[in-house]
Amino acid sequence: MWKSMDWTSSIGILYAIMTVTFISLTYHQAIVCLFPIRVVSGAVSFIVIPGALVAKVVLPKDLRNLSSSMVMGLVLLILECQMLVSLVLLANLKLSLVISLCSASSVIVLSCIVFMKLQRKDVSLRDVLVIHNKHVLHAVLVGLFLRLILLYFTQGTLAPDASLYADYARAMAGTGFNSSVANDTAVFDLWNGVQFIAHQGFVYIFAVSYLLLPTTASGPMLLLVLIGTLLIYPTFSITEHYFGATAARWVAFVLAVHPLFVFHSSAGYGPEIASLMLLVYGVLILTKGTSNGLKTPLIAGILVGLVYVVWSPNFYIICVLLPLFFASARIMEYKEAALFQVNLLLTLLAALFSADILRFSLCWMAVFGVLWMIRAKGPSKRHEQHAPFFLGILSVMVFWQWPFQVLSAGAGGPSAGAEASLLLAILAPLTFEVTLRFVFFLIFHVSPVLFLLIPLALVRGRNRSVAGAFLLAGLFGAAGTLKVFGLFEKETLLPVYLYSDSRFFLFVVLTTVIALGAWFEGYTSAGIIEPAVEKTTSLWKKCHRRSLVLAIVILVGFAPSYLMIPSGLALIDIEERYGWRELPVIVDLIDSDEAVVLADRAREFSWFTGKKSVVLEFSEVSLPSANASRELISLMTRFGANYLLVDDYTMTHWRTLQFLLQEPLAVGSTLLLDYSQIEHMENVNGTGPVRSLTLVGETDPNADNQYARLFRFESVSYCKAWNDNILSQGWSASDDGVLSNSSGTAVLSIGAGYNSTYIWRSAGFDLGLNVSSGLVICYLEPITAAVTNIEIWNTDGSLTRYCDRLEDGIYFCIFGQITIGDIRIVITGLQGDSVIINSISLWIEI
Repeated sequence: MWKSMDWTSSIGILYAIMTVTFISLTYHQAIVCLFPIRVVSGAVSFIVIPGALVAKVVLPKDLRNLSSSMVMGLVLLILECQMLVSLVLLANLKLSLVISLCSASSVIVLSCIVFMKLQRKDVSLRDVLVIHNKHVLHAVLVGLFLRLILLYFTQGTLAPDASLYADYARAMAGTGFNSSVANDTAVFDLWNGVQFIAHQGFVYIFAVSYLLLPTTASGPMLLLVLIGTLLIYPTFSITEHYFGATAARWVAFVLAVHPLFVFHSSAGYGPEIASLMLLVYGVLILTKGTSNGLKTPLIAGILVGLVYVVWSPNFYIICVLLPLFFASARIMEYKEAALFQVNLLLTLLAALFSADILRFSLCWMAVFGVLWMIRAKGPSKRHEQHAPFFLGILSVMVFWQWPFQVLSAGAGGPSAGAEASLLLAILAPLTFEVTLRFVFFLIFHVSPVLFLLIPLALVRGRNRSVAGAFLLAGLFGAAGTLKVFGLFEKETLLPVYLYSDSRFFLFVVLTTVIALGAWFEGYTSAGIIEPAVEKTTSLWKKCHRRSLVLAIVILVGFAPSYLMIPSGLALIDIEERYGWRELPVIVDLIDSDEAVVLADRAREFSWFTGKKSVVLEFSEVSLPSANASRELISLMTRFGANYLLVDDYTMTHWRTLQFLLQEPLAVGSTLLLDYSQIEHMENVNGTGPVRSLTLVGETDPNADNQYARLFRFESVSYCKAWNDNILSQGWSASDDGVLSNSSGTAVLSIGAGYNSTYIWRSAGFDLGLNVSSGLVICYLEPITAAVTNIEIWNTDGSLTRYCDRLEDGIYFCIFGQITIGDIRIVITGLQGDSVIINSISLWIEI
């Protein structure tokens, strides 16, 4: 029966079966054993079939295969998600991502089938659902295997940016279009409960990935593995086009096993390699797709436009370097490349001014004005293809920006002024230290083995001019990347950040690997220069032995990079890096789903726990405790935060309020937060409700003894549990100092021959004040001496902490479980200089 159907009916039935299967399994998520079926049915209905049909309609025959079909499917999904966000934003529609994508995919499938029927085209999809070259298929399978293996070991490891994308994607796949993170520079509030995230084009890929694997830690990375694997095919095709099939097989093999690409296909970064995949496909279509009329450059323009919304730095690269590459590779004449360069720079300027409708429009008018002038002087086939290419870029930009421009909500990204100032800052000179570290990173990621082959590619390779063009493009890209790194703080490009900074080297490494195709082609051809010397069979064996040795050398050369992958993963292992083991269990104690947590690593926290968060950001590092507490209260009030997360990373980052983490505390203990109340507590025995922090829970220490604490903001009353004016028995002054009574007030004076003194318990550490949590407050009046320190000692004679100065004459110390044996007020000055000690008091929660 199936064989008797035409392709139209077969495709329609297959699509319907896959879509119904996927939707059915979506509402039975608890059946884990059915996940493979869900993944396959969802991928086929969302990606493969719609992409294959669109590829059949818009791509030339030599570019149609399974890989390009999947790329077209991913492009359609990104555009469909943006359309959904636009409808929610402007029409106030509450739409499910699953139903919306199924509906959009159904419309696309039906439209393509009808179009092909009307055009009387062959509807067979055999040419768009296979990879024609078995050698690239082998490389793809090897690359996919390595990426899936690494994905298995990286579950839940996400970089900070990727955590933000994954959190927003989870919301998209669920019920809303709101990030769980507030006060974040990459989150832009629009309207109608919709927010925009930097690199939102990639966020949509994470969202679709969540539909396929919704409940697993690797859910958002599933399509990232696919994208990293798909990159192998266009790289193979470009290399084959310029250097031949043998070189292309080598380059595909290198890319499949290259640790940098394996890592970024499986670990939680994402936009960089996704945009690179779109960029390479765009260049491939521009290079090979010249036989398909105006549709091919239009599709290439759409792909390049999507590069901008997925990861803008690669868009800058293509706007600056694409004409240079085409001219160097002799694809364009120099005059044509110069005009192409002018238009691409105008396009880049339009992107920078996308928030301003007037300047955005003027830039694009200039682009098409240049194209019109070129056509007026004498059109050519190549020039005619420029217009649809730029039209494709414009279409994506307008499609992306018009909802935000209509709402006057900005561009959904950094302002043009900020971008322009960044570009100007790039002109600043570089330090030798940063340059040296950058060169080390570059050689390491290319790998020394491949790096040593570069001169051979330029000297002994085939088609050396094209190899030089690829290397030149890579060097220019590296120079721009180096200038950007020069703007960063000195801690960047350190060995510990080999893989966290490695995403900036993907483009450079890729162009280098492609350029080596010139040497690979010359290397494999060297053995047949004199075929009469030895038999063909012997020559075949000799070439294969040489190839095996070269493959082993390359793989061994990659060993250092593979060995560094665990340290790269450690930097994005959220649970271990921040000491968040068991944190979700503690967070589950929070009653309300609407609770908001103040956290320094808010992006990772929201992704890891699923709770709303606010970025904890002080005005500066090393703030005094009083200032830091005021800023905490301000953030809490502004964003309605209910909880505060404190961990070692927070304390190391801001270097303030360390006692929140270091004090021994029992769950339920309370620490005062509103220090402004301290100045009013001298002459009272109790307070009204004061803003405080109550410990909710503490995680177990990790291997580095790092842990985290979750506090709840509360209003707690305090009472005075102990008070002393130092005139009672047991206090004395050190170093012949004098402790005297002046009208009922204690005065501490420096003794003869000394320049300091302090009060102490001369009989020993005998105060015996046992406290579970509380604070000590000292009220002093400096007369002529200066207060140097106020020290808190325990009963075994150990100094435990110092008091903080709130203002002149008022000192305090907040602590958890402690037994106070002595309190020492240290003063300095000249003989006879003194300080009035009004009182020392201990306060505890009522």
